Amino acid sequence: MKKIEGMDALTIDEISSLWSRNDYVKGMTAADIRRHLTWKYHPDYACVFVERLDRTVVGTCGYIRTTLLSRRGDLECRWGMDSLIDKDQRGLNTNAFLKLMRVPLRFNDVSRQILLCFPNHVVRSTYLKIGMRPLGDFARYRYLLNRSESSAPSKSPVRNMKDILSFTWKDGFFDPAIGELSSRLSKKFLFLPKRDMRYLRWRYNACPTYQYKVLIVHKNDSVEGFLVLRIRKEGSLLRASIIDLLCDPDNRDLIHGMFDEVNHYCREREVDHIVVTINHAGFVDALTQIGYVKEMSIDLFCWAKDKILLQQLEQSSRGIHITAGDGDYDME
Repeated sequence: MKKIEGMDALTIDEISSLWSRNDYVKGMTAADIRRHLTWKYHPDYACVFVERLDRTVVGTCGYIRTTLLSRRGDLECRWGMDSLIDKDQRGLNTNAFLKLMRVPLRFNDVSRQILLCFPNHVVRSTYLKIGMRPLGDFARYRYLLNRSESSAPSKSPVRNMKDILSFTWKDGFFDPAIGELSSRLSKKFLFLPKRDMRYLRWRYNACPTYQYKVLIVHKNDSVEGFLVLRIRKEGSLLRASIIDLLCDPDNRDLIHGMFDEVNHYCREREVDHIVVTINHAGFVDALTQIGYVKEMSIDLFCWAKDKILLQQLEQSSRGIHITAGDGDYDME
């Protein structure tokens, strides 16, 4: 087993071959996968472990390094991703795969560290075997757009505050004030992944695979919230996915105003429906109030050596702010 931080050309080709053999990513050419891996495993943010058999990569397990802001202090957070074993090896080399999956659980200070992941169907049972626990209340919500309605934003209270708030669409994250938002709002959440400017620019601006649009809400020179949107074809329909979202979860008018802007933007582009993957009670309650319905539950798994921390996560999952932009849920 080998740990890799920063991809060399040989490793990229080996993992690309594994992904292609197992149809791990849809609609990507070999060149697409190489660019994706080079970006995704930037040494400042992520690393991957590979398992070889006769010099051929037959398994991978990676994670993103980030910080989880909490009321009990900052926690080192790892987002597990790309847990894959070659289809020809499944069931034949179970111990090696279990060993590979346990690698991200090796922390130096287990009292301050946590592992989260969105498991795929191949590795779900393996994650349970190594002691990871499912967190409830995580789901995807959908809103069907009625194109016959006016494309003008609705007149919510926040729309009548044009002299106070401004809503602007951008092609990425460029305003340094955005990076201060998660720290400023951290006390509003039990747990909140830190979103500083370096991370946001890597995660969204530098991504070679997808194009994102960013809605930013300003109050004078202060950023009050942002939202990340991706539009793509889904069969014969056009779907808009809200990948990331951050604002005051108690400010119902602000949340509704941001989604007014999303509706307006999507109607102009003839989008059929909007989806958002989220779990925090403040956002879920605000969205269901304006017509979003639960479409499906999403697996979110957690591991923490500190049993008190793990229990707090399990019992207070609606106070955790997690979106599709965390981990690699939207990276594939």
